[in-house]
Amino acid sequence: MMQEESKKPLPGEQRTTAKTILVVEDDVDTKEFLAFLFSSATVYHCQPATDASQAVHFVQRVKPDLIIVDY
Repeated sequence: MMQEESKKPLPGEQRTTAKTILVVEDDVDTKEFLAFLFSSATVYHCQPATDASQAVHFVQRVKPDLIIVDY
C-alpha cells in the first residue's frame, strides 16, 4: 500500500494533457477574444496576462507551451 501511494505525483507536479498558452495583451477586447478562441478548443488552456510583469510571474510558476505577445 505504501508503494502505491509513493508513486502518485504531488499536486504541484500534476500536469494535464492540455497545452498552456500565455496571451500577453493589454487591449481587453483582444485579450478576451484570444482567450475565448483558444479556450473553446478543449486541448488548450489559455492564461491571459495584461503586462510583462504578470507574464513573467506566470512563466516562473508554469512553463507555457506557447506565448503570444503583442508589441
